[in-house]
Amino acid sequence: MLIGAFSSCSEDELNELPKDSLAVENLYVSTDGFLAALNDMYHVIRREYNFYYSAQLQGTDLGWSNFPEPRSQKFLDYGDNLNAEDEFSLEYYRRSYGAIAQLNLIIQEAEKEDIEWDSPEDKVKVIAEARFFRAYHHNKMSSLYGDAIIVEEYYTVPKFDFVRSPKKQVLQSVKEDLIFASANLPCDVASLPSGRLSCWAAKHLLSEVYIGLGEYDLAATTANDIINNSPHKLMKTRFGPEVDNPKGDVFRDLFREGNIDYNDGNLETIWVMEQQYQEPGGTGGMWARRQIQAFSSNFLGITVADSTGGRGVGRITPTQAFLDLYEPNDIRGQESNFKRTWYYNDIDNLPPGVNYGDKVVYDETDPWLKNTVFYPSCTKWDFGVIGRGGSWTHIDADKDFPKYRLSETYLLLAEAQHLAGNNEEAKNALNEVRLRAGASAITAGDVDMDFILDERARELYAEEDRRLTLYRTGMFVDRVKAMNPQAAPGVSEKHALFPIPQIVIDTNVDAEIAQNPGY
Repeated sequence: MLIGAFSSCSEDELNELPKDSLAVENLYVSTDGFLAALNDMYHVIRREYNFYYSAQLQGTDLGWSNFPEPRSQKFLDYGDNLNAEDEFSLEYYRRSYGAIAQLNLIIQEAEKEDIEWDSPEDKVKVIAEARFFRAYHHNKMSSLYGDAIIVEEYYTVPKFDFVRSPKKQVLQSVKEDLIFASANLPCDVASLPSGRLSCWAAKHLLSEVYIGLGEYDLAATTANDIINNSPHKLMKTRFGPEVDNPKGDVFRDLFREGNIDYNDGNLETIWVMEQQYQEPGGTGGMWARRQIQAFSSNFLGITVADSTGGRGVGRITPTQAFLDLYEPNDIRGQESNFKRTWYYNDIDNLPPGVNYGDKVVYDETDPWLKNTVFYPSCTKWDFGVIGRGGSWTHIDADKDFPKYRLSETYLLLAEAQHLAGNNEEAKNALNEVRLRAGASAITAGDVDMDFILDERARELYAEEDRRLTLYRTGMFVDRVKAMNPQAAPGVSEKHALFPIPQIVIDTNVDAEIAQNPGY
């Protein structure tokens, strides 16, 4: 019956493209189609801040847990608990290589004829954006796993003979993609929709990759290009809707709702994750916020509110060694940016003897209260405004969040200059960031890799992928042993990289994929 039905159709009917679903045949035919495909690549990166973000802080030099989600316990005790069957390692691997496959398809299809580009420049911009994302994911794989598989073409049939390439070779591929992206992505940030990639975002990542390749002069030149020639500037004075709030400061302003995008007046933001409430392409359910913030609503007399930053669950406690890195005058470590004081705000459930608005006084010898409910809680991820949708748990972050800021560009510049043996210049770059925060100026003699990583912690806590930073700098094991008493006993040299997922090794039947040492 099916044969008869098809044989009665005309050739034009057989070749008709589906109008009610997206496929290669009807998606990659116009500028809008390619942009729709690229939009999903932004979503992939936003998803990094979901549950699996905990691996970027827990078990590093900066984070431990008194109340871990059971699946992340392995990052608190290490040993053989982190192994080739680990779901975190598999999830990171699957997300990045899945994205790379789609990006290779985008690049392949963009080279075809008869595409209805809105303008002659669209083709190269689409390819540049795709190559940035491909570089981003290859770079992430080399940071997490060391030697990694380079995939630069789209396969229409299964392939079972992948091989890992040396890390430097992977970074060379990443560099080539980023050089192309830097040259072909738009540099006029003001003309771009919020969240869209610019040439400056590509150069920011390229500076980091040059460091990984040992090309320190190029890394410094690229970072200086952003600092001196881009429209991005460090925000050094108060700005935005809370400018007159005496409890705020310029660092807090960087992360307030309505302040985060370049187009909001935050000139420091190089690349932002668009997830604002009711914004096109926005998203929610950013579990990273819940894990980072203290579980204050677990205490009688406190309910979820704007003042608590949303409903945290207290999964990631800052290490004391990290908190001790802040000088008293450093605004980044003060109450406005690490909440340490809570007030009773649940008028219907107040404990005996207290009034609405009273300061909470709790038993600091109680480990649950001190290390889960009321630990110093980073305010960068504060919810924004409660009650705009979502469930009663208020898990949605519902505000944009910076991915790259110019302050990190300064820190990459300092790293490149230090590794090139120029601590005098590195000191100047570090002081640009420190003095904005009210910290003391340093001298060239203070600069080493530990100090640079300390400064990244002070500036970028709960923003950067800390595990990736420690892996790429080769400082992971030493820093964990020095700063994280919970994880130190179980961590060893093998944990300086993730294990290759066993399923990847087992299914690659026509070539050997070696496991990382020690796993």
